Amino acid sequence: YNRLFLFLAQSPMFDSIVYGTILVSSIFLAADSPSPDIPPAFPRDVLILGAWIFNSIFVAECLSKVAAFGFIVPKNKLYKAYWQDNWNRMDFF
Repeated sequence: YNRLFLFLAQSPMFDSIVYGTILVSSIFLAADSPSPDIPPAFPRDVLILGAWIFNSIFVAECLSKVAAFGFIVPKNKLYKAYWQDNWNRMDFF
């Protein structure tokens, strides 16, 4: 199963899906209301569902990279572990 996760973690299509998710997630964040007194641009139920979907995709990205590369210690000397990559550290938080 490690090959599947390695394939996913290195796939340009997987990266494109994650980048698209970041873009749409940012639009949803901008559409939300900063105050309960102001109605959001989208119905609140849609925003909540979107948050669940976006978070699920981001967690799946993280877990697939951890499964492929290891979290702190690399699984393979050819690749850095998840935590050794600065972009992944930023994504984690």
